[in-house]
Amino acid sequence: MTNGHTIQHRRNVGGLISDNDIKALQILLLEEKIVSEQTLYSLPFSLKECVDLEWNFRRFKSFKISFLDNNPNVVKSTCLENWLDSYIDTYDNDLIYINGFAKLLDENKINYTYINNEVRQGIYEIYKKYYFEELHERKDGLEFANEFINRQVLDIFNAKKSNYKDYFIEYHLKKRLKERYIRDLANKYNDNIKNNKIASYINLSIQDIDLLSGYEFEETLKSLFQNMGYSAKVTKSSNDQGADLIIEKLNKKIVVQAKCYSDKVGNSAIQEVVASQNFYKCDSCLVVTNNYFTKAAKDLAKANYVELWDRDKLQENLELYPISQKLI
Repeated sequence: MTNGHTIQHRRNVGGLISDNDIKALQILLLEEKIVSEQTLYSLPFSLKECVDLEWNFRRFKSFKISFLDNNPNVVKSTCLENWLDSYIDTYDNDLIYINGFAKLLDENKINYTYINNEVRQGIYEIYKKYYFEELHERKDGLEFANEFINRQVLDIFNAKKSNYKDYFIEYHLKKRLKERYIRDLANKYNDNIKNNKIASYINLSIQDIDLLSGYEFEETLKSLFQNMGYSAKVTKSSNDQGADLIIEKLNKKIVVQAKCYSDKVGNSAIQEVVASQNFYKCDSCLVVTNNYFTKAAKDLAKANYVELWDRDKLQENLELYPISQKLI
């Protein structure tokens, strides 16, 4: 609670089980006499907290097994950059696993919460990205937003609590991705110079994306996902059942809906992609737009575990995995 405002920590992976699910589980436990009412209500934590703890434990255990199976030699290293490279090679810039990654780094005594001016500024920008829009809309306005974010970032550096460690991981991953991109680009230019293959290229910008047709946007996303290491195909334009692309990597199949809009994307896009996930038997679903999402769309997406890429996220990925076009 701050100045009368409650801000929920968006990085917290707890609270994954709905209240209705917990009530149903409670009834089942009592009816089947798995536990007595006295035992149930004498638990040191609420039933929801117990379920969340077990869920997060299993989630971490599953991540740990998968990550180390894909990167068996990384445990021999004490170098943070080697661990970051292993994460990027496995998951690209997908931040969904960073909470588990932080715990794995802690287990292996890899220091990632050190502080300097560069780290401080980087984490400030990340925190600002997540909260500034929400805070700015409040009656307190811009002044309160800046004051609140500065205070919260200071708490991150002073406390280094577990629910803040994700910010350090996100900062280091994004920094490492940029370092790798610049290195790869330099190697590419060097090879072109050696082979006398110098040509003029330009990378697609978010402003270029705004000018695309729906079909061109889908094809552009296909190239972007391929740059990110996915196999990607565009679905047939007719009878696509709400799916524009199907992408796959590491045996994970994702259905994607592409919305190149001049206005915010609403609920219908979320409803369509959820339906298409079942139709195409995919593991998860994603909606990508060059614009932003309405609050109702974001709420519905959260309730149905739909990943959203808005204009900012799309621009970020275009910068990390650029799509080059030869100048005519």
